[in-house]
Amino acid sequence: MKFRTAFFATILSLYGVSASAAVYECDIDSKSHNWLPVKLFVSHKAGSNTATVSDPIIHHFYGKPIGARVKHDNEKRVTFGWTVKAVNKSRQRANMVYRATYLKGSGKLSINAQPNGYSNKFSASGTCKVS
Repeated sequence: MKFRTAFFATILSLYGVSASAAVYECDIDSKSHNWLPVKLFVSHKAGSNTATVSDPIIHHFYGKPIGARVKHDNEKRVTFGWTVKAVNKSRQRANMVYRATYLKGSGKLSINAQPNGYSNKFSASGTCKVS
């Protein structure tokens, strides 16, 4: 799945991302796991309990960015959560629950995905640029 940074940045802007919102552009070392993106975009306005997220997985299943919730936001970190409703080639359905935490002091990101109702969890880390 080919992914273009400019394309997703444009998509975020088309779906109502406020000019005053911070945009996190994150590169993730997903170690070739299909349920974790290699790139993540998050748009979040300070003080809001919602955000907008986009990545190649979201684009594959929805074709546009989706909403996320702000789970924690303090002086050290901000954590976002969202769910992707996925269907594989065998038509098996899964709700993948995502959680991404950005550490404000270091610019580092940790992300995990967990199929709802199962104990297995996929994790990766990366870095983000905020504009």
